[in-house]
Amino acid sequence: MPAQDRGSIRHNIILELAKARARDGKPIPTLRAYRIASLTVALYWRQTMRKPTMLSLNTELVNGDGDTTKLIETIADDKAIKLEA
Repeated sequence: MPAQDRGSIRHNIILELAKARARDGKPIPTLRAYRIASLTVALYWRQTMRKPTMLSLNTELVNGDGDTTKLIETIADDKAIKLEA
């Protein structure tokens, strides 16, 4: 994982272990602590790698000239005026 996120993940693991200990009221077995830590890391990767499946039509695109156009304006229209050369 990226170095800038390691401290945050360690913090999240410590918080989850503290919550588990508070719930049970007794020390956490070592294997359960490893499981909680691995689940916290897995949830981090799941959230990091999740990619949106749909784009908003209000997203602005930048063309090569530096001009911006909304994505909705690039959709072909059957009722558009046909220009003859």
